[in-house]
Amino acid sequence: MAVLRNPDGDSEIRTPPRAVIGRGPRSDVRVDDNACSTQHAEVFWSVDRWVVRDLDSRNGTWVDGVRLQPSEQSELRVGQSLAFGNPPRPFTVLDLPDPVACARDPEGTIRFAEHGVLMLPQPSRPEVVLDLNSDGRWWIEHEDERMPCPAEVEVLIDGRRWLVQAPQPEPGTVELMVRKSLSSAQLTFHVSPDEEHVIIDALSMGILTRLEPRAHGYLLLYLAEQRLADRRAGHPIDEEGWRQLEREVSKAMSIPFKDVNVYVYRARRQFAEHQIDGAALLVERRAGELRLGVARVSVIRHRSWPPPDPLHIPPESGPVTD
Repeated sequence: MAVLRNPDGDSEIRTPPRAVIGRGPRSDVRVDDNACSTQHAEVFWSVDRWVVRDLDSRNGTWVDGVRLQPSEQSELRVGQSLAFGNPPRPFTVLDLPDPVACARDPEGTIRFAEHGVLMLPQPSRPEVVLDLNSDGRWWIEHEDERMPCPAEVEVLIDGRRWLVQAPQPEPGTVELMVRKSLSSAQLTFHVSPDEEHVIIDALSMGILTRLEPRAHGYLLLYLAEQRLADRRAGHPIDEEGWRQLEREVSKAMSIPFKDVNVYVYRARRQFAEHQIDGAALLVERRAGELRLGVARVSVIRHRSWPPPDPLHIPPESGPVTD
């Protein structure tokens, strides 16, 4: 999102991928100045840069003191001044990072994704989740439905309408990088002797990441063990590990099924915070069912705790593995 400092210099404003700037009540960036039009200008992400465009305003959009022509656009740069109808009171461009998905609630408050995940209406009670996939596309998930998120869409949550924006990958552009990704990952679950702690090692592209114990680790451990049990029973790989959310997963975890969803989203967020691409693949869904989305898994129940440092595990160290 583009980061602007207001003319008074007392606050910073983050913009969505496409932000309308004006005096109107539905503007993404409100300007309380009679010289500013209701819809004065817009700031938006275009291919690989941030751009400001005048929307045929009455008093003009000014970039570093130069007035844009009606409908003219100009690439933004850090340090520039932006004035909307009143040149002596400009905004300042502080930063121009790549855009992220965001959502505006009915009151106009905008929430931005963090670490590639956005949970609505709030992280403690997610009903709708957006996550950034390894292909650079944002996906939106609600209940059992998951699809690529369009540039702009309204979603209804608890009877309230949220406006969601998601940056769109440019067609034909692919960034080739060696990155940690769940699509090629192997997960090892380390279980303490009293089964009170679960540590997860994620190995991908030769990079090993150790994830600290969290409550949702037990859910991932349960789902991993279900995949392994089905594999031993000879189930096809496409069918192994699927379990009913309410009848099996919720009962096995001894928590309400809605809390299972919270655990799923928190687990995805933890993997995303460790910069592991494709966190949405961690848990897969289909009608009323869940499974661990990573097929290469192992479970080690240790006789002593904590487990060895992942870089110094001696051979034949004695744990029991599934």
